[in-house]
Amino acid sequence: MNLSKSRFYESHLEEATLEWLEELGYEKVFGPDISPEGEYSERESYDDVILNDRLIDALSRINPKMPNDALKEAFRQISVPQSPSLIINNKTFQKMITDGIDVQVRQKDASYRTEKVYVFDFNEPYNNDFMVANQFTIIEHGIEKRPDLVVFVNGIPLVVIELKNPTDENVDISDAYNQLQTYKKTIPTLFIYNSFLVISDGINAKAGTLTSDEGRFMTWRTIDGENIEPISIPQLEVLIKGMFQHRCFLDIIRHFVLFQSDGKDIIKILSGYHQYHAVNKAIDSTERAAGEKGDRRIGVIWHTQGSGKSLTMVFYAGKLIINEAFENPTIVIITDRNDLDDQLFGTFMKSKDIVRSEPVQATDRTNLRELLNNRTSGGIIFTTIQKFMPDFESQEDDNYYDNAAEIRADYNSNVLTRRKNVIVIADEAHRSQYGFAAEVVKDFNSGTLTLGVDDIGPTVAADLTGASTDDNGVLISASENVGTPVAVGFRAQKANGTYRYFWLYRVKFGLPATNLQTKADSITFSTPTIEGTVMRRNKLDGMGKHPWKAEVTEGDAGVSSATITGWFTEVYEPVYTPEP
Repeated sequence: MNLSKSRFYESHLEEATLEWLEELGYEKVFGPDISPEGEYSERESYDDVILNDRLIDALSRINPKMPNDALKEAFRQISVPQSPSLIINNKTFQKMITDGIDVQVRQKDASYRTEKVYVFDFNEPYNNDFMVANQFTIIEHGIEKRPDLVVFVNGIPLVVIELKNPTDENVDISDAYNQLQTYKKTIPTLFIYNSFLVISDGINAKAGTLTSDEGRFMTWRTIDGENIEPISIPQLEVLIKGMFQHRCFLDIIRHFVLFQSDGKDIIKILSGYHQYHAVNKAIDSTERAAGEKGDRRIGVIWHTQGSGKSLTMVFYAGKLIINEAFENPTIVIITDRNDLDDQLFGTFMKSKDIVRSEPVQATDRTNLRELLNNRTSGGIIFTTIQKFMPDFESQEDDNYYDNAAEIRADYNSNVLTRRKNVIVIADEAHRSQYGFAAEVVKDFNSGTLTLGVDDIGPTVAADLTGASTDDNGVLISASENVGTPVAVGFRAQKANGTYRYFWLYRVKFGLPATNLQTKADSITFSTPTIEGTVMRRNKLDGMGKHPWKAEVTEGDAGVSSATITGWFTEVYEPVYTPEP
């Protein structure tokens, strides 16, 4: 009785999934019907995972001007694995999806030219053949397996869906994940062409990739990209209707699947629902902003911590680069700190297949201008906000920027490039970036440094501020004057474990306004912090300027170990090489 009920509910979940896919325009096929012995056989053998006739028909339909020899060569490249490694074969096929297949086409003069054969029609989704098969049996090396559902496009198995019985208390979504791992080991041929995997226990439903551990399988929470669906709608239904609508599905497999490599391991990453919809909204906004009547301002994407901001930027850049409307743009990525620049640069370097170029880092503003203008298109350039800004320190007159016309004139003389196909992405768009017309046009005048009295001790705080301490250790200002200017040295740890070292050359500390804390009938006077004003030093440096800080990064070229070990024993004075 229980077994029968279990089978009923497992079958019900499978049928529900098939119905959802059928509603989206997928042909529903019973696996045994298209087996080698089936009534409508589409396979010569049980180890065939590609439906050859469907693929051949699709290649002809999508590439109507290609000769038969070229189509046969494309079919051969698809159907014959090039490596014993599953993940390498999968990566190779992903490149076929995104870039097409290179084939040699004979010309009228008997020469040959390399042209592209495309596996899918991304412009006209309904020019493709969408199908889902249940109980699709594969036999490989004598081992027989039968995944629950396999989704085919143009005869190629792109998605495997594994379902578990929702009424069995002894099984859950983890069992579906583990089942897929078994399939990967026993019938790996099925997964050569896999774009992503889906698992569900009837309650939970998640999507991931061949290399995803279970924790990396993610829920898809929206159907239309505008609303998070209520919990009353099954997660599997949301995932199917949110990911498998024809245009959306083709968009995902083309633009939102990427491989990263650190030179040793290869991992495959599938976009989350929030990244997918954020990127597409950003693309739409970019088209508007870059249009003939556009204001050149694309917009802001807000991220929560851990939401995958860096990968969102990678997916956005990857989709921009192949969008014909943008004429192969050059992408400039601005960060506000060197450690963020290095971290994000590393993410793009590991994802260079999807962004189709090897990113470069600008060394200074001059180098940034050269990188932008020594090309007419393409490329990804990283820079910090400091390199992106005009060099206003060259102006000797402190009042130079009081005149708005002079500001505009100086901006024009400092323009990095006048090219139109340049798109700027600001990482962590603080006011220093999106409002720099108001905030960083002027030269540095002053800043603020706050220190906790409990951290440095009241005696040091008194010395810095010119104050005194009473018998209770409370700081008391002896006059309205602040302390004598001092230099302050410190360090900050980067994400890779190394440190950046800083000196602020001239800081004048004083006591903040009295802080009163009341509780019941008592009043407590406290000075939890002291405040310092950061200013430029009077002494000229080797560049003839009045600097306000110096900084070096541990391990950088030209930074000696003696500089690091002696950082806090004397104020660092950069050495400049005179220009010839």
